Amino acid sequence: MRSSKGLVIALGLSLALNLALIGFVAGRASVAGMKHLAPDPSLGAFRLVHQLPEARRDALRPLIREHFRGIRPKLQQLHAAQTKIREALDSEPYAPAELERALGEFRTALLASQEHSHRALIRLASEMSPDERQQMMAAMAWNPGRRQNSSGHPHPPGPPPEGPHGP
Repeated sequence: MRSSKGLVIALGLSLALNLALIGFVAGRASVAGMKHLAPDPSLGAFRLVHQLPEARRDALRPLIREHFRGIRPKLQQLHAAQTKIREALDSEPYAPAELERALGEFRTALLASQEHSHRALIRLASEMSPDERQQMMAAMAWNPGRRQNSSGHPHPPGPPPEGPHGP
């Protein structure tokens, strides 16, 4: 009786592991090759500029600089809100209202940073040719199976950018 109970448990575990493996393989196969816009399309857009010819990079550089000057304080607000979230989670006694307030500050800061990036994307796209906008759309494509760089962002398509950080 005891050995049959162990056999049933082993069979159940084997079945569960096989189903998990099948689900994993099917999930990976279903997203392979899928290309959609990233959750925030502006993420890949500014990397594209590094792949444009030097004359175009020079022409667009003031827009890029303006964007990064404006986004810096927004990112500082995000980091400050993240610190408040960690502090609220770590506080004793735990105060749910403090966490709720910190999360609200984070949402507000995140929305402000996204709005800034989206306005910058609109200005950048307005200065681009139709071909450059097509390249930007390809750079913004999100492919879950594509290799990512060290910051977790997908590499843009095409050859690596030239310059101090490229070949």
